[in-house]
Formats: sequence, structure tokens, C-alpha cells
Amino acid sequence: MSKHLGEFINEAPQNKEFLDKIVEYTKSKEFLELYLKRLELLYSKYPNPFYAWEAYKVSRSNGFTIPDFVFSYLDSSANNLSSLSSLAKPHIKDADKAYHKILVALGMKSTGAGTFLTRYRKTMKDGALASLVHMHIQMGMNETDSIYLVAEKQKRSEATVRRIWKKYEDMIA
Repeated sequence: MSKHLGEFINEAPQNKEFLDKIVEYTKSKEFLELYLKRLELLYSKYPNPFYAWEAYKVSRSNGFTIPDFVFSYLDSSANNLSSLSSLAKPHIKDADKAYHKILVALGMKSTGAGTFLTRYRKTMKDGALASLVHMHIQMGMNETDSIYLVAEKQKRSEATVRRIWKKYEDMIA
């Protein structure tokens, strides 16, 4: 049975135990493994090197096996960087050209609006909003009320939160 929206609004901010459980869960092996799977899915959908680097960091710092997609990215980058060494001239005066070649070699030269870093930050921020919606749904709240509550608490429009939720729903749910 679905809880009424008012119950969540009144309960969640004052329930320190509830918030502590959320923080504890985000440190659990189960959550981190899910997070790595989501990073891999994001990388396959939007080939942004920052997803590979984040997966590498999370894996190494938690003693997990590094995912294959991270090795694929690193192998590709290593090959690209190695090919640069044969093109390098000891007297390169144009630092911008060298910088550009390194970005391309690392797969970080983006086309379109924004850099890979700005796109990565936006995706992670949007993914966090979608995760909040999902969390409320898992707790028994319906989708509409979940979107409303997240929009209210995060000071975002309902339309924005709904658009973000629909974009990431299949990756989270």
C-alpha cells in the first residue's frame, strides 16, 4: 500500500535513523556494485571517459575487480598515446596542438555542446535526482508524488525532475 505524500514529507527530514540508513547503504557492497553497473551502462550509452575513471576509482578503493569496460578504455587510450610519441617533435612550439592531441588520445575531445567533464557532472547530478525518485518509489510512494517531493526538496521544477526520471528510469529501476 502506498504511503501518502504528507507522511513522507513529515517523516523523512526528521527521521535521522532513516537518513543514516541511506548513508550506510551508499557505502555497502551491494550499492557500490550497482553503481559500477550503472557507470558501465552510462559509458556504453554515452562513451565519456569520466565514467571509466570513476569506475576505476570506486573499484580500486573498495577492492573490487576493475570492470572490463575500464580496461577497454585504458587500452584504447594507451594505444592512442603511444601513437603520439612517434609524431612528437622535440621543438613543438604550439602547446595547444599538443594539448589537443593528448585530449584526443585519451578520448576526452568531445564534439557538440560542453566538454566530457561538464557532461559527466550533469549526468551524475541528474542520475542522483533520478535515484531519489526511485528511492521514494521503492519506499511505497507513487511516481507522481515521488517526482513532486524530489522537485520540491531539490528546488527543481516537476517537469525537469520528470524528464530526468524518464531519461534514467531504465538504468536505475
